[in-house]
Formats: sequence, C-alpha cells, structure tokens
Amino acid sequence: RPFNEKQAVMLRTFADQAAIAIRNAGLFNDLEEALQLQTATSEVLALISEHPGELMTVLEGILAKAAELCGGEAGSITMTEGDAIRYVASHGPAMEPYIGTSIGPETKVPREMFTVGPSGVPHVHDLAQTTDDYPYFQELARVGRVRSYAAATLTLDGEPIGHLHMYRHEVRPFDDAELRALGSFAEQASLAIANANLFNDLDAALERQTAMTDVLDAVSTARLDLQPVFDTVARHARHLCPGS
Repeated sequence: RPFNEKQAVMLRTFADQAAIAIRNAGLFNDLEEALQLQTATSEVLALISEHPGELMTVLEGILAKAAELCGGEAGSITMTEGDAIRYVASHGPAMEPYIGTSIGPETKVPREMFTVGPSGVPHVHDLAQTTDDYPYFQELARVGRVRSYAAATLTLDGEPIGHLHMYRHEVRPFDDAELRALGSFAEQASLAIANANLFNDLDAALERQTAMTDVLDAVSTARLDLQPVFDTVARHARHLCPGS
C-alpha cells in the first residue's frame, strides 16, 4: 500500500520539523553551557578583583568553581619551580596532603598525560590503568583516588608556568565541553597569578593596581556589550602607557 505524494510531502515536513527540534535542542544546550561558563568566569574575575594580594584564596576559588562546572571531585594547581613541580593549591580532601610537596625531574610521567584531544587539554580516561611503570602516579591514583584525569596549562607572558589539574574518583571521562571549560579556568588562574605578581611587586605603583581592578570589574560585569571593557582598557592604557 504505497504512500501517495501528499503523504510523502507530509512525512518530509515532519522530518524537517524533527531536524529543527534537534538543532534547537543542541543550540539550547550550547547556550546553557555558555551561560554557565560566562557566569562562572564573572564570579572568578570578581574574586580576583576582590583579593588581589591573596593568591591562594583566588586559586582555591578557581579550583572549586572548575570542579563545580566540570564535574570533578578533586583538583589541584601545580607551579614549576626550577626543575621541580610544586603543589600550591587544592580542592577536595583527597589532594590536601599533597600541598607543599614537589615532583622532581627524576619522576617519570606517563605519556598519556601529554596526549591532547580536540579540546587541546590532555586527558586520561583512567590513570590507574596507565601507572604500572610510574610509581609516583600509581600512588597518586591509589592515595588521591585519581581515576579520570585532565590538566590545562597555566601560562605567564606566553610561557608555561604550571597546570590546573582536575580529578574524578571513578572512571568517568571528561567530555570536550568540560575540557574546554577547564582550559578557560586555567586562563583565569594564569590571570590571577599575573595580577598577584603585579600587586606584590614593590616597584608597582598603586595606580597600576587600581587600573587592573577597574579592568577586572569591567570584564566581570560585561555580557554581550564589550564596549565598556574596551573603553576602560583604553582609558587606563592611555594614562599608564602614554604614547605620541
């Protein structure tokens, strides 16, 4: 009993409507994710602005917000100090014992921890399955209860200075959206470190600190209209970096 032409046209119309519904649902989810990340970014920038000389407070706040948005149970921030890597901030009780400890250059690192996917953030689905020949990370998987793992690079003046690590206590790989969000939080942590360095520089003038705070306030309240941010940046740049 073949379908007639009218029924075929109607079926194609229903298919088009279903496709529109699918696209709309995807767009809604993307917009919701973008709004969540934008809100989290605003909160982090406000935190940086409110605590310019309290780097640990800011880094712990960034880790907490990253864990909330990326679905991590624990996290840490490490900084490069010469040939060593030092834990400077943590989120979650599992990582608290590592604060202040260092990883020396002799420590072998699983190559999987350097594998970068489409998000640009290294991601290990199950650290416990990659550590047989790496005693330090075998202990991290056991004592820190680290299974799924991701890490985004911190930079200062274009150079890597550390990493923001996010952990799950079960095998539940991070998806690309979560990894991209983690990269955004790493950028904010890098900004916090740069701001703290500026604030703590005895040669830095108070007006430079005030300018940084004004710019962060402008960024934290910006939504789609970026003109106020540009105006604030330009005003302070003209004042602090006068040119011809």
